[in-house]
Amino acid sequence: YDVEQLSEQLRSYSLTLFRAHLAAYYEGERPIFENGTDLWKRGKLCRKEYPVVLSTCFSARNCLLDPDLYDYLIVDEASQVSVETGTLALSCARRAVVVGDTLQLPNIITKDDERILAGLVEEYQVADYYDGRKHSLLSSIIAALPELPQTLLREHYRCHPQIIEFCNQRFYGGQLLVMTRAGEEDKALTAVYTRPGQHAVRHHNQREIDVILQELLPQISEAKEVGVITPYRQQVAELSAQRTGLEVATVHSYQGQERDIIIMSVVDNQIGEFVDKPELLNVAVSRAKEHFYLVVSGNEQQRRGHVQALLDYIAYIGCEQRQSKIGSIYDYLYGQYTEQRIALLRQLPHVSSYASECLTYGMLTELLASDARFAGLQVLCRVPLRDFLLDLSLCSRQEKRYICHEHSHVDFLISERATHLPFLAIEVDGYTFHRKGSKQRQRDERKDKIFELYQLPLLRLSTKGSQEADRVRGELERLLASAN
Repeated sequence: YDVEQLSEQLRSYSLTLFRAHLAAYYEGERPIFENGTDLWKRGKLCRKEYPVVLSTCFSARNCLLDPDLYDYLIVDEASQVSVETGTLALSCARRAVVVGDTLQLPNIITKDDERILAGLVEEYQVADYYDGRKHSLLSSIIAALPELPQTLLREHYRCHPQIIEFCNQRFYGGQLLVMTRAGEEDKALTAVYTRPGQHAVRHHNQREIDVILQELLPQISEAKEVGVITPYRQQVAELSAQRTGLEVATVHSYQGQERDIIIMSVVDNQIGEFVDKPELLNVAVSRAKEHFYLVVSGNEQQRRGHVQALLDYIAYIGCEQRQSKIGSIYDYLYGQYTEQRIALLRQLPHVSSYASECLTYGMLTELLASDARFAGLQVLCRVPLRDFLLDLSLCSRQEKRYICHEHSHVDFLISERATHLPFLAIEVDGYTFHRKGSKQRQRDERKDKIFELYQLPLLRLSTKGSQEADRVRGELERLLASAN
């Protein structure tokens, strides 16, 4: 027997039968429903005309239009449905098909909801398997009714075989049947390591953002659907702010979706328990149809969990492992580079008590000396604002007071050698000291406003940033071009 031919015949006959049934069912003139009120008044007729209703679990009862029950209720992504919301939907159905995966992410419970649920459990002595703090709708049903028939949907049609095989072996015990095919030369996973360092602060990792925006996205075809995912909302917010139009989301909100290419930013300096949850990594990896990029810290990891297993798998099957080329002069400030920092600082002029400013001075002097176009420029350190912002008539009283204060200065001033006129001011912003909401950040904003008032360019270099020499060179080239 030709199995493929028989399968195609079965598909064709089934489709023909289905279309014939639809034609017979909808022959004649169809009723018209004018508005929402009409839908309610003619509920049974509406349900006959539109027998399939799409709804959230929360609104399923309201969609019935009159007191009745659904013949079948199909709950999809049931691992993300809360027990109480799912129960509300089940209460209006004769039969239910609950579809989900306990190896994927459960619903998120807020602290307020957890407190309310705890009170209800204690007051009404709720059984453990109905406890919404511990269970999703799916896991609650499995725990409460273990005798119910369960079917594993084994056939997988989404991901490249190399991608889903990690999930298959790591989380599903090899039970999945991978129905996609791969070419002999395909390499569907890539691990990208940032340079070692404490780049992550408060669930934000600027270095990983730089790797994604500067190294990965430029090499990906625009014809591909690309999604960037991360465990943390703060990283999502920072990425979205720095690249408009880029599809960025948390792993939790991406469950149930798919894209040709997925880039995952791990964020953590040391991979923690939250990022290393099997459900989170399973969802993250299995969103990618063609290629999965994992951007992760180059620090030696203390935890050997699921993320490390993925990195080991990428190496084992011969896929690409890449060391990011993006670096920063401020990487020397991290403990991993103590010996190199000490050796480098010995070679540099001691222009400041801050190592970050000494490193910046070394970078600036080397940059100016390396390009003949910059021969007419010089760099000065810690220059008081009152020494070059001379026309105070432009300023308010408060701004004048700030400019004339003995501690008001710019970290570095690149000026013209012949005239000593200011050309470009540069500030070095330590991430913690200059964080959003701090008093220093308010002073920074005041200084930015003053420089705008005088139409003088001011470039800020964050110690959590990267490619400082390239940024300064680009700004100098722009200013020289505009001057000519």
